[in-house]
Parts: sequence; structure tokens; C-alpha cells
Amino acid sequence: DAQAEGLRGGQAARSLLHGESVSVAEPKLLAPLHVVRRFDAPRERVFRAFTDPKEIPLWFGKEDSATRVVRLDLREGGGFAFRGAHEGAEFEVRGSYREVRIPERLVFTWTEKMADAQPSAESLVTVEFRDLGNTTEVALTHERDVDEKQRRGHEGGWNLCFDRMAKLIEGKGRTV
Repeated sequence: DAQAEGLRGGQAARSLLHGESVSVAEPKLLAPLHVVRRFDAPRERVFRAFTDPKEIPLWFGKEDSATRVVRLDLREGGGFAFRGAHEGAEFEVRGSYREVRIPERLVFTWTEKMADAQPSAESLVTVEFRDLGNTTEVALTHERDVDEKQRRGHEGGWNLCFDRMAKLIEGKGRTV
């Protein structure tokens, strides 16, 4: 109850004042999301579509969303930020690159902020670009989702983005 919660908070404050450690419970994380897609294009072409600031707005988000790349520093320790609007609601996605192996693998953090909502908890995305000759398999893992709504949003979002990316790189969509 609220009174007991306040007491625990007070105990935590006293513990911190006396130099004792206090553990804070981490949110329960869901199992990682896995999305695998094959593209009829060489690995270098798929990697470029995923990382080129001119191409990202052509596949990121819904067709009627206006996405712009605000920042993209493709190196370990670098970061990215995309902003846009869909049906009048603004969004921002940002993160930092933890691993960059061109054209094989990307690992980056992911935080999103929709309209006037608070930013999401930071999650982690790993993307592997597997060379299969004239085709490329992209294996994406999005982990550290804290609730089903966030996970469903990521699953739907990545599948939508990959559908749009396929049209772009397989020559069925707008080009740069």
C-alpha cells in the first residue's frame, strides 16, 4: 500500500545516506523479437539502403509518414536520429551504434518518442546482413522490450519497413 511504499522509500533514502547499497528492481523484459527477411539484392545494396541517409526516408515508417534523417554517424560510438510525422502525430527515433561491421552487422540502441508521450525505455537492435550470392538475408533481433504494446509496435514496424525496403531495393519502389 502507499504507506508501506513510502516507508520503503524512506528506508532506501536512509540507506543511501549511510553508504549502504540499495537494489532497484529492473523491469521484466520480454523475449527478443526476431524478424528474418530475404531481399533479391546483393548484401552491399541492402546494407546501403539500411544506412544511407538519402535512402532511409524511402522505407522507414508508413508510406504517408514524412521521415527525415536528422543525424547519422555510422561508426561505433556514433548515433542516429530520425524524425517524422504520421497522421499529424510527430515521432522521433534515436540511438547509438555499439557495433558497426560494414556490410555485415549493426548493433544499436533504440529509443522512440511518439507525439507528446514520454520516450520509450531503451532497447537494443542487432541486424545481420547474410550474403547469399545475389540475395541477402537480413536477420533482425530487437530486444529489451518491456511490454506487449511496445513489442507489437516493433514487430509491425520492422515488417512494414522491410516490405517498403524490398520495393525500393528490388526496383519496385521510388528510387533516390
